[in-house]
Amino acid sequence: SKAQQSNARAQLAISRANYASVVGQNPGDLEAEPSLAELLPASIDDAFLMAEESNPGLLAANYAEQASRARVAQAKAATRPSISLRGQVDASGSSPTNDPFDDFDRGVSGGLSLSVPLFTGGQISSSIRQAQEQNNADAAAIEGARRAAQQDVAQAWNQLLGARAALASNEEQVRAARIAFEGVRQEAQVGLRTTLDVLNAQQELRNAELALINARRDEYLAGAFVLAAIGKLEARWLTPDQTLYDPKASYRKVYRSFGWVPWEPVIAAVDHVLAPRIGPAPEEAVKTANK
Repeated sequence: SKAQQSNARAQLAISRANYASVVGQNPGDLEAEPSLAELLPASIDDAFLMAEESNPGLLAANYAEQASRARVAQAKAATRPSISLRGQVDASGSSPTNDPFDDFDRGVSGGLSLSVPLFTGGQISSSIRQAQEQNNADAAAIEGARRAAQQDVAQAWNQLLGARAALASNEEQVRAARIAFEGVRQEAQVGLRTTLDVLNAQQELRNAELALINARRDEYLAGAFVLAAIGKLEARWLTPDQTLYDPKASYRKVYRSFGWVPWEPVIAAVDHVLAPRIGPAPEEAVKTANK
């Protein structure tokens, strides 16, 4: 009907606006969507294993625990002595002839200081305990993130199975509707069917084809949800031929251009040797989360 056609046109305009909002330009001649078949796991067990390695929420929880563990080491480092080295070279005076070999008052000074925290009123120990408790909480959050990832995988996988079953059913429905339409049309040619019967059969075929299109969309989206749950819904997996932005390379370029000094490797090596080691995640928090 005209009302349904108007609603469909309005929905199309809304979809175009949503596309422009996400992509940044109006839709034109769109390329075919990338195939997801090669990226999808073969079984739900494989999906669980992939999610364990690359689920975004689980990765974020692991990184948060590593960061808080580093803050524990940072807090403990405050109990250690610190050494600072200072050096200064200066020259004063003036030369009427601007001769660089004229006498100037030159001076060289340097100093080495060692500081050891003796009494802090419990501030350092309190900071250590606070960092440790935060690390315990982050370690326990890993198990929660793991369970959430498993739930997402199970839900997305079952949606994919349902979408595949619906797709197969709609394909059979389209084949049956096409056979029925051809039969009605042939019967109409010999006077056994009316024009209205032919139009009704054609409408049934169009409805089946529309349902098939929707089923294909649902199956594709269900596959995308599975990839999102296992951490594979990324451009490097979907479009491997495209040149992607490398944040690490960009960071190194900016760092070497503006933030690097010649003596930094020596200081970094000394810090690496003297820095406290960051141990593994506390087992107590993980055991508590598993109960």
